[in-house]
Amino acid sequence: MKNELLLLKVCNNYIMDKSDSLNQFDEEFVCYFYRSFNKETLPKEKKLMTDTNIIEVTYSGEESVACEICFSLNTHRFDIRPGLSYFICRSCNHSSIISKSQIEDLFRSSQDKYFGENSSINLGVEGFLEKQGTNQRQAIFQKFFNRQLKVLEVGPGAGSFLRWICSKGHHVTAIEDSVYLAKELSSVLGCEIIVGEFEHCSLPENSFDLFCSFHVIEHVLDPRAHLELALRYVKPGGLAFIATPNANSWEQRLFPRLSPNFDSAHLRVFSQKSLRILAQDVGWFVLYEKTPEYSSAWLRVFSKVLRKFRGEDEEATAGKYQINQSFSRKMILGLINLFSFPLRFLQCLFKGGNEVFIVLRREV
Repeated sequence: MKNELLLLKVCNNYIMDKSDSLNQFDEEFVCYFYRSFNKETLPKEKKLMTDTNIIEVTYSGEESVACEICFSLNTHRFDIRPGLSYFICRSCNHSSIISKSQIEDLFRSSQDKYFGENSSINLGVEGFLEKQGTNQRQAIFQKFFNRQLKVLEVGPGAGSFLRWICSKGHHVTAIEDSVYLAKELSSVLGCEIIVGEFEHCSLPENSFDLFCSFHVIEHVLDPRAHLELALRYVKPGGLAFIATPNANSWEQRLFPRLSPNFDSAHLRVFSQKSLRILAQDVGWFVLYEKTPEYSSAWLRVFSKVLRKFRGEDEEATAGKYQINQSFSRKMILGLINLFSFPLRFLQCLFKGGNEVFIVLRREV
């Protein structure tokens, strides 16, 4: 079997150098190691010791991109619009935003835009579109638990699930990076919210029965660290509920440039396969997987079409079609929700829903 030399440019983490010893660097650097020419992924022992944030790969004199999850070289660039492009892996269908050098700036700007004082998130009223997701999470929770728990939720957003789980008498700790949302949630729910990034918070290890992260992992700078910390804080035998947009949804496969998942706030878009690979590499056992579909996904596709027709900038008009809804608009949304049920049912049945919901277990 022929071995070829790869040049990998990796950022701010542990890697393997020529002597197979671990080294840590504070700046970008270049390292070499061998990879089998006819294999799609690195050996597991090297994958676990290599940073997931691979930026560039030079292979046989040609520049290409390695998937940050499965390390396949079978990837391609996909341009959504000027200033927004992703690398998409053909092996696991994972998507990662191209502007790696600006990833922290994108993270901060999206946090300010979507979760700051001008946020369109409505903490006071939960519409029927939002209730679909909350009902799904409640059903999965009741599938696995029938006792009082210690729960850790990261990035509760509008607090729909947090409100429900608090009402059931569970002991809940919530972490919210947005000062504005944390303050509002605390006043609405009457519970203490820890303000800060989850990755920088200090919590007692082995202390929670359940970790919840709903539509957070696609926003964070380091998804591997996100799952590693969750594993540390959950008790042996405890579970994690992770939900994130689905790269294999029908919306994204049929109308990729209109996909609701491609957004400057989404630094990555996971597929069911890529999220499973990452979780297992970290040390989780995958207990349950589902791809639910909600009416809001197709409505977001429609809103992108409407913006293009009206010549509106997607970034500047984010949230425009979610707020100040008239009675007639709510009626239209209700009818769309009703008549789209057969399609949504089929999407879920054939793993094409626009959400990946995965239940993980920390082994005893």
